[in-house]
Amino acid sequence: NAILIIDISRSMMARDVLVTNIAPAIEGIKAAMMSREIQEFLKEVRPRWKHYFLFLAFYFAFRPIEISRLRLENVNIDKQYFVLNEDIQKVRKISYIAIPDRLVNKIHELLSWRSLQRSDNDYLLVNTRGNRLNKSNIDHQLVVSCRKIDPDFILYNCRYTAAWRAYEKTRNIYAAQQLLRHESPKQTMIYLNIQHEKILEAQRKDMVKIYEDVYF
Repeated sequence: NAILIIDISRSMMARDVLVTNIAPAIEGIKAAMMSREIQEFLKEVRPRWKHYFLFLAFYFAFRPIEISRLRLENVNIDKQYFVLNEDIQKVRKISYIAIPDRLVNKIHELLSWRSLQRSDNDYLLVNTRGNRLNKSNIDHQLVVSCRKIDPDFILYNCRYTAAWRAYEKTRNIYAAQQLLRHESPKQTMIYLNIQHEKILEAQRKDMVKIYEDVYF
């Protein structure tokens, strides 16, 4: 996966080809796993909560504080949605965030990982000690790790990227509005317009590409 995460982001313009002999490709992947870049990437996304944190930010436009507040009860994997109550988000209402079919397996993986963590709480993501993620975990561990790969990495840009991708894939401002949970589509239009250039710039960064391409 590490090979594909990095390599796919560099070859999106390449045409699809029929592969009839995968043995050489497999050997190439095994050899590439020893490269310094791959090893550095694997080092920085450990422990796993960092990976899942970025996944939730990039694909569901959750704010960092919202991710730290998510509990297991907020995930309905059978009906494929997150339910966010007032305790999680800024607004005083209940929001439902759909889980696309292509991401269901990843959520299952996250929940399986969570079930193996030694913890006496019900938060969706916990640190290596089984405790709820705190500001130090996010700012001093996650962000610092990301900036070793991309010095300009800004965690909140994950939300911008998720919103712009939703609009770019559908050309429907309401899709982005629903993801961002804005009260008005006008708010979303202003949001995307202001951040458009920042998003395009961020998408050229390796760190964003790594997580943007991994599940497509």
